[in-house]
Amino acid sequence: MPANGLPYLASGSAAAAENSEPSVYTEDGPTIAAYPSLGSFITSAIKSEDIVESGEQERITEPKRELSEDEADEVSNTLNKLTLRTTVKIRYYDVDEYTTIIGVVAEIDPPYRRLKVVKTTVSFDDIYSIELLGKSII
Repeated sequence: MPANGLPYLASGSAAAAENSEPSVYTEDGPTIAAYPSLGSFITSAIKSEDIVESGEQERITEPKRELSEDEADEVSNTLNKLTLRTTVKIRYYDVDEYTTIIGVVAEIDPPYRRLKVVKTTVSFDDIYSIELLGKSII
């Protein structure tokens, strides 16, 4: 018998089989079925929008900023100097926030106005700043 003094019927026990009623007590204590009035309260109090899955975080969105003419010229000049296998640091707009990536330029695609840093493709139009960190690697 549990510490609360109420008997429990473990599923699969002889007493549970004789009564053929669902067990309302477990080894951990009473279930909600033991308190029918609480069951409707609990189910009405918890709505699907109140449930937060583990690992989910609130995301703060940030609007995309327009570059000034000087900033746009600086980004454009740096892109013109860019060669394959150069290490770069790029701050760019990704979905709804700014992201910084540091890596080696794997591909430059001027007709489609994009470049690839390692495995990340970045549109020229989304670049906020770009900095050359190293010379080309053979």
